[in-house]
Amino acid sequence: MGKEKVTIKKINKKKQNKKEYLSFFKHLEELRWHLIRAIISIIVFSIGAFVFKEFIFDEIIFKPREMDFITNRLLCWLGEIIGSTVLCINSAELTIINIKMSEQFFIYIRVSIIIGLILAFPYIFWEMWSFFKQTLKNKEKKVSREVVFWSSLLFIIGILFGYFIATPLLVNFFTTDVVSKDITNQISLTFYINIISSGILLSGAIFELPILIYILSKKN
Repeated sequence: MGKEKVTIKKINKKKQNKKEYLSFFKHLEELRWHLIRAIISIIVFSIGAFVFKEFIFDEIIFKPREMDFITNRLLCWLGEIIGSTVLCINSAELTIINIKMSEQFFIYIRVSIIIGLILAFPYIFWEMWSFFKQTLKNKEKKVSREVVFWSSLLFIIGILFGYFIATPLLVNFFTTDVVSKDITNQISLTFYINIISSGILLSGAIFELPILIYILSKKN
């Protein structure tokens, strides 16, 4: 009888290990599909940005350097009210140059991917939440849904802040800060794109800090 009990226990243990093994790979399979859908969403939005190249660059990427950009106009208008010309930023003409043969093409690809990532972010976050919500209780699911909503909203606000506020100020600072008036600034395309993308993406990330603080405070 003792040997039979030991044998049964071993069989049950093997079955349990097999179930855990299958469950583990089932979760991996689910995670794989969530990641695939998230990547597809980035690709779709990136292709959309790739197709509308002229609009993306002329009306979005290069706009903050122009005087008629909404932020520049508003700041200049405010400067006129208070009697100061300091707020009239990006009023001088900015020359952007390309010094490498393939630079424009790779910048084009890079910008398309960045825009695809930004536009797909809410959906990516939702896909990740859909995977992890299986392990949550009903009360935790309700809280996590709010986190998904607020994180997406804060990211969008951060992106808008980066584009309309941070980017024009950064462009003005780096193009007007000179060591001598005898030097003419000719900004490379790569540097300009780095300034734009850094200002926008960093702002989006910074605006996510309240969510991170909320999650850490809940754990403690």
